[in-house]
Amino acid sequence: MIDVNNDQEKELVSIVGSTFAGLPRGVFVHDVTTGHKLGSLILGAPILNPVYIEDLDQDGKTEMIFASGISNHGAEAGGLNDGEGYLLIIELAGNPVLEWWKPVDVPNTRFRAYTGRFTDNRGYELVTVTIQSRSTKSHNSQLRSYDLGRPFANQTPSVVTIPGILILSTAGDLDGDGLQEIYTLSNQGEIVRHERF
Repeated sequence: MIDVNNDQEKELVSIVGSTFAGLPRGVFVHDVTTGHKLGSLILGAPILNPVYIEDLDQDGKTEMIFASGISNHGAEAGGLNDGEGYLLIIELAGNPVLEWWKPVDVPNTRFRAYTGRFTDNRGYELVTVTIQSRSTKSHNSQLRSYDLGRPFANQTPSVVTIPGILILSTAGDLDGDGLQEIYTLSNQGEIVRHERF
C-alpha cells in the first residue's frame, strides 16, 4: 500500500502478471476504504518480479519499474505484446500511466534496479543489471545507466557488458566516497565491483 495521489491516504496497488492467455495483465489501484477501483493500466506483456516502487526521478511522484516476460500467447494491450520482453516505468497516480518503456535486448533475462549517485558528473541515476536466467550462446549480462535528470525517451543509456552469467547483484557505497558502486556475483563465484561507469 502506498499513497499514489498525495491525499495522505494509502491506496492498494496490485499487479496481475500472469503468463496465461486471456487474463487482464496490468497494474490496478484501489481505494482501501471503499474498495473502489481508482484506475488501471492493462498491458499485453506479463509482469515479472521483482517490482520496484519509489520516486525514481525525485519529482514527488511515485513510479514503478519492472521487466516483462515473454509468453507468446498473442496478447496485446497498451501498445505492448507478450512476444517481446520490456523494461517499463509506470507513474503511479489515481490512474497509472506508462511513462517509459524499452525492449529488453536479450530474451530470458531478469533484472535488478538501483537508484542513487553512481558517477561524479551526473545527478541521480537509475542503473539496471540484466541477468540471464537461462544459458544462451552469449553468456553476457549488461549494466545500463540512465540519467534521471533527463527524459528517458531522449537518452541512450551507458552500457557495460559483463562477461559470464550473473547470479546476484547489489549496490552500496563500500569505499565511502559518496558514490554508489554495483557489485555482481558470477556463477563462477567471482565478485566484481563496477564504479563510475
